[in-house]
Amino acid sequence: MKPNALSIFVASLAVAACSNANGPNAKDPETAHIRGYITARDSGGYGVRDADGTTRVVYYPRVLVEEDPLEPVSHGTTKKSRVSWGPQTQFTSRSGQRLNASDLGVGQFVTVWISGVVLDSYPDQVGATRIVLESR
Repeated sequence: MKPNALSIFVASLAVAACSNANGPNAKDPETAHIRGYITARDSGGYGVRDADGTTRVVYYPRVLVEEDPLEPVSHGTTKKSRVSWGPQTQFTSRSGQRLNASDLGVGQFVTVWISGVVLDSYPDQVGATRIVLESR
């Protein structure tokens, strides 16, 4: 069976859809989810019910990254992301030096790659696979 142009086109779309352009190996800042300034650092939380019936709150670290920190959230016209991370998230400097989450601070410029679900609130809420600290 000879492949026709349509089947080749469909196959190339499938390959493109399965590629991990925002994954931890993505180097191009253009494929990143957001590039911007960290304007806040805090913790989010969610409730958990333990096997014994007690409930507790599990907290996780996060930062607010804004392309334009001077625009109020109420305007809603520039990209802003509430970024959280887990144990597999890579933290590096622009030069490739390994960093820790504790190296992230308010006022720094970062590039963030993500995977998984994007919660479409404003600012959106994402989980980072890689965070590159562009400036200290």
